[in-house]
Amino acid sequence: MSLFDLIRHNDNIFTASELWSPFPSYPTFGGHLVSLSLLSAILFANAKPSSVHTYFLSPGEVGTPMNFEVKMLREGRTSKMVNVKGYQSNRLVVTSDCLMCNRADDSVIHSDCVEIYDDEYVKISEHFTNLWRMCKTNNSISEKKNPVKESGKMQGGSSLSALDAMVRKMEENYGKLDKYFSLYIGRSNGIKRQFKIVFHDKNRNFSVLMSFVSDLFLCNSSLAWVKHGHKNGMCNSDSKCDVVQNKMMCKVDNPDSAIDLDKVGKKSLDHKIYFHSNKSYDELIFVTKCQLLGEKKALFEGKLLSTEGTLVATVTQEGIITIKNND
Repeated sequence: MSLFDLIRHNDNIFTASELWSPFPSYPTFGGHLVSLSLLSAILFANAKPSSVHTYFLSPGEVGTPMNFEVKMLREGRTSKMVNVKGYQSNRLVVTSDCLMCNRADDSVIHSDCVEIYDDEYVKISEHFTNLWRMCKTNNSISEKKNPVKESGKMQGGSSLSALDAMVRKMEENYGKLDKYFSLYIGRSNGIKRQFKIVFHDKNRNFSVLMSFVSDLFLCNSSLAWVKHGHKNGMCNSDSKCDVVQNKMMCKVDNPDSAIDLDKVGKKSLDHKIYFHSNKSYDELIFVTKCQLLGEKKALFEGKLLSTEGTLVATVTQEGIITIKNND
């Protein structure tokens, strides 16, 4: 089955048999849960989405089907409010409130201008596989230089063959997205970062595809904040910014974001999308920004724009960013 196919059992029960994750051994990608929840609401309510607010309650398991139960909360003349709950083996994983409109309205009286700046993009699968390989290789070299004896055995890093297997699995996972869209990441730009999405599948609901990609990139802006914050004068002198930065960075000279993925814990708490247009686009630019970063929580914002600068959707997300202390 396709990543965006649902089996309908009755009027309000839908099942997704294939769930996606970008990295090996990671839980189901939150954006996939958002998009499948929204698709369930669209099929149930037979209406267009105005907004969707999703809460992630527990990790989803890749390889286990998920059932989506849809309930009409309120039905009015112009709009409907629908709740969607996603279950795996009777365990509640995700819940979404979807505001649906019976009629499309693309009229815009005023919209703030969001800058799309000149950028250099690389394919996101290449970016993350290179980053993963760089950090894993560096950690392995570091561990070999400082081996730890435990139970009479020398404990080292993962072998290069195991690393190659992980990278191949990441490439395979990202390859599953190629028939739907091509994804590109721009250069790190302080607390901002741009992404480019080129859509290929014209037969899928555009709002559903947009919901998926809207969750792919937001945490990058918060990690960039930690990397660049003290250089831009955004950290107070008594803050923990420098300490956190040293813990999360690979010990390599990388002009981009050499972030040690093993030392950064990321968990999305919620994800909200406001749809401003019901049109489909061949290409979008996603401008992301870290609005707030505390010792635990982070708040992200993203603007999905057409290449002409039309605001297509606004995204907000609250998450938990933790830096693991391996000392």
